[in-house]
Amino acid sequence: FPVTICCRVRVLATDTNGLVFGMHYSANNDAESVRLQTRATGNTVRAEHREGSPATAGVSETTGTYTEGTWAYILGVFASTSSRTIYLNGTAATENTTAVTGTMNTDYITVGAGRYLAGFVNYYNGDVSECAVWNVALTQAHISALAAGTCPRNIHAGNLIFYATLRESGTNEPNIWANRHSFWSLVTLRMRRSPASCICWTHLFLGLLLMVGR
Repeated sequence: FPVTICCRVRVLATDTNGLVFGMHYSANNDAESVRLQTRATGNTVRAEHREGSPATAGVSETTGTYTEGTWAYILGVFASTSSRTIYLNGTAATENTTAVTGTMNTDYITVGAGRYLAGFVNYYNGDVSECAVWNVALTQAHISALAAGTCPRNIHAGNLIFYATLRESGTNEPNIWANRHSFWSLVTLRMRRSPASCICWTHLFLGLLLMVGR
């Protein structure tokens, strides 16, 4: 920590609590993750930080809501192990200050589901694009610019450590990672709305993702 994660979403149905984008540790169930989630009840979104040993969780949830079928911008600022705030279309919810103890481990970055010991869970039902991760807590000015359409590459470029547009379904996805500002291919995408189309980047460790100066 700190870390900021974000993406654009268009939720098609809220019959489940969908994990849209996050970093997870596959050796535990529902533990050791930072993630963005849509909620089946109330059309709200959450920024969650969970640890498995001991089991603790910090959750910031919006009071504002998204509209099904309409694109929205969601972003979570995880400023420390005792501070996380969710933003919906640039507007901040209440900061959650629960102290989440333990050692953060991560071996998966996922889009469209969570990854735990039991496998993939909490599939998200909708479209997603512009997934990005920074190793800094973005400010309100940065977040407002992103929500208004500024490309993540133009925000704190020196701290942008993961960026996937997810615009090229069915092709090799171009990505910018570790602030190298060059395109390379991670996976062949089978994008969109079914559990089988969950996109997963395997074995990208948080320790690598949060290295300063990459």
